[in-house]
Amino acid sequence: MEKTVYCNLIDSLRGADIKSAISKTNTVLASVDNAAFKVAIITAYATGITIPAYADDVAELTIDKKVSLRDFGKLIGRDHSTLSRWLKALTLIIDNGDFGYFVSGTLKFQFDKLILIYENKDVFLVDYTLTDLLSMSYSTLKSLLPQADKTDDKTIEVNINGTIYLVSEKLFNSFIDRCKAK
Repeated sequence: MEKTVYCNLIDSLRGADIKSAISKTNTVLASVDNAAFKVAIITAYATGITIPAYADDVAELTIDKKVSLRDFGKLIGRDHSTLSRWLKALTLIIDNGDFGYFVSGTLKFQFDKLILIYENKDVFLVDYTLTDLLSMSYSTLKSLLPQADKTDDKTIEVNINGTIYLVSEKLFNSFIDRCKAK
């Protein structure tokens, strides 16, 4: 039986010290970050998003016949929700003119942080650079956001099989929207 990639990884750890383990971990994590960005670019292209020129000698790229994101996910055997988050982050990067920084490797593709930053750029990009923000943890970024006024969210009654539940109207509407999308 042929060894798998995982067996080779395990074998490579024999006799390794903590410095080697950290180095191997960082190598794997970098390849994961790069893979997510590459998949986001391919997904964007396949679903009809124009990939911008990132250098003077490189033209923008557009596909002739696109596929829906849901169908693309099924065709490649990947979860639609993950692809959707990667694609959303990539679209925000493109829309904000920062694509070149990610293509060159200057900035890491940390999709959840990027979505939070770009969707709140009026808060974040006033006092901080994108590089500084990406170096912060997601929870720290969330803590920098002003707290939403809780009085805006109404509580509504929802009848489920004869039982009345009090739920947040925003949460309920979000749930309904997700159900409709499926």
